[in-house]
Amino acid sequence: MKSIEKRYWKKVVKTSSCWRWTGSKDRHGYGQMRINQKLQQAHRVAWEIFNGKIPLGMCVLHYCDNPECTRIDHLRLGTLKENSKDMILKGRGRGQWSKENPPVYYIKTMCPNGHPKTGKGDCAVCSKLRNVEYRKRKLANRPLLICPICGEKFPDYHKRKYCSTKCHWTASNRKRQAKIVCGIPAYEFREQDWIDGVVLEVLA
Repeated sequence: MKSIEKRYWKKVVKTSSCWRWTGSKDRHGYGQMRINQKLQQAHRVAWEIFNGKIPLGMCVLHYCDNPECTRIDHLRLGTLKENSKDMILKGRGRGQWSKENPPVYYIKTMCPNGHPKTGKGDCAVCSKLRNVEYRKRKLANRPLLICPICGEKFPDYHKRKYCSTKCHWTASNRKRQAKIVCGIPAYEFREQDWIDGVVLEVLA
């Protein structure tokens, strides 16, 4: 441990606030040193030098939020859950941010039409209204058909035969009954047969 401590102090520069690590660092800015052919984080090494072995499953957290700091009174032990929570609250989480300082695009604002808006994209209400208007314009120029079930008029859209899902299922049930009762195949069934009472007479 004495040789490790000696190597540790060679890489530390004391300042008025933190003890900066001047040696090797990982991509997140944490200091690291090789011990027994394994890379160890410098702030964990510092903790073990001053306070002894770190309990199994515990993390060493920074009060100062400076990854390269190894000052012992800037460090504390915590669980992995506490470490993750601390990371999120300080705005260092992956794809996350601090509650005290959220990104500008997340702050609730109002769209030009007065709807509450959150996020980067367009206002959800305005987007929905635009889609409705677009659908109305698209269907306005299509020819009108008459639903054979209820008689309502509806625009010719995607080769639909019925005005609604309810009428579609009504027609399917009629075809099923005609096939079971009268032996009429579905492809030969005509709505006029139902209207004329051909199937109804048999059901009666």
